[in-house]
Amino acid sequence: KKVGEKYKYVYCTTSASARYTSPLQGIAKINVETGELVGKWLPEPHQFTTEVAFCPKETSCCSREDDGYLITYLLDGKSKSNQLIVFDAANPGKGPIASAPLKEWSVNHSLHGVFIPGFTPKFTKEIQDTF
Repeated sequence: KKVGEKYKYVYCTTSASARYTSPLQGIAKINVETGELVGKWLPEPHQFTTEVAFCPKETSCCSREDDGYLITYLLDGKSKSNQLIVFDAANPGKGPIASAPLKEWSVNHSLHGVFIPGFTPKFTKEIQDTF
């Protein structure tokens, strides 16, 4: 959707508990029209996600609002490893549909996500070497 347009879904990081304060670990999809929790995914207790970014499918210009992907990093405190994980935005509760490990323990838990239509970053050798 474009800025100022109504939307139906919001995607966010979520904790394991709805009652108690706990770390942000997984992702949730919420229908903002009804308040319904449409989908929720939680990793293992020693794993945590960063802020999730929505990326529309290239062919989704005129289709469903949730026709895209959710992308976030997964930090594993036990193995001290990171990976990039991808979800189907239509059904994130099913878990990741793809993942790619990162070579180093390098992603901060507070990293913010953003999607900029039409922007393609230039990956230097240094950045490529982290994948």
